[in-house]
Amino acid sequence: MRNGLKKILFIITQSEFGGAQRFLMELVTHLDPDRFEISVASSADPGDLLHALKAKQIATHPLKWLTRDISPFGDLMALFEIRGLLKREQPDALFLLSSKAGFLGSLAAKSLVTRYALLDTRIIYRIGGWAFNDPNSWLKRKIYLWAEKLSARWKDIIIVNAERDRLQAELLGIKPRKKLLTIYNGINTSSLNFLSKNEARQRLMQTTPSLRHSVTPSLLVGCIANFYKTKGLPVLIDAMARVHKTHPDAKLIVIGDGRERQDLETRIMKREAQNYILLAGRMAEAWRYLQAFDVFVLPSLKEGFPWVLLEAMAAEIPIVATSVGAVPEIIENKKSGIIVPPDDPASLVQGIAALLDNPERATAMAQEAKRVLEQKFGLKKMLGEIISLL
Repeated sequence: MRNGLKKILFIITQSEFGGAQRFLMELVTHLDPDRFEISVASSADPGDLLHALKAKQIATHPLKWLTRDISPFGDLMALFEIRGLLKREQPDALFLLSSKAGFLGSLAAKSLVTRYALLDTRIIYRIGGWAFNDPNSWLKRKIYLWAEKLSARWKDIIIVNAERDRLQAELLGIKPRKKLLTIYNGINTSSLNFLSKNEARQRLMQTTPSLRHSVTPSLLVGCIANFYKTKGLPVLIDAMARVHKTHPDAKLIVIGDGRERQDLETRIMKREAQNYILLAGRMAEAWRYLQAFDVFVLPSLKEGFPWVLLEAMAAEIPIVATSVGAVPEIIENKKSGIIVPPDDPASLVQGIAALLDNPERATAMAQEAKRVLEQKFGLKKMLGEIISLL
């Protein structure tokens, strides 16, 4: 502790915005600068996180070698890079986010304990969904599980954001030195300035030329997601092709982008669905457009605790989501939304159609979801639980 301030170093693998980056921004921008000295290290690859942090005058450390994909040489270089950063910074607490940063960061800290007096540094690891649950090869999943079990002994506290993930960790023997606990994500609903339905649709049409003359007065099914395999977007495309046969005025708009775009575009073309399935690309503050949609769909194959689900609840948009991660802990099936199995287009079709065909029931579910959100998933609650661990 220097000058009465507790020094916290955060390390996160990617700068591209997703759930972990959203959590980090919410946390560091609400930490009291009179109590904490904060800095954040992340991949130097293009992404909005480091720029957003700099705009908030938060110290940043771009890491040249830290990447999401496994790379023996690159990961070894990243380990030395992180080790050097820890030697310089000497933080009171090291807060690690995401699998790669969690492993390399805790290993780097362990290697420095005896020589560089990191004995009092608290190692906190927050994971938004175990990587060994991703739809990868058997070998890759085993490697991720081994890495989590091995590195858990180098960490003081592990935070998950779904009770399902905590129970799975206990079952698999992922044991930190002190605590393994669940802390749900939380948002401040009063700070969310949603566009009205009409304005959101108008802006969508203006922003994306391919959407012109396609949005109004159609029924809109919406999704906001990075284009990763874990997001289940091919399943959503297949489901929407079936929905369109019985609801020809319904269209799907997916806000987001990523490495799977070309495959998704090919899938849409094969189904001759270009006129009613539209990829809108990335949009700043995408959550502001939620009220453009009649139904919001989260078709993920794997999740931790999805922020976008909280945002859809705040916007009072009827929700269909898959039963992955914390989703069943957020949404009560057929009461505050509809939950369906992952990777199941037929069930997704039934869920979407049920809400499109029953607008009064859909509205009642959306209102119930907003009530649950305000009771259980507030930002103040999340921040208080995290800050008590620093």
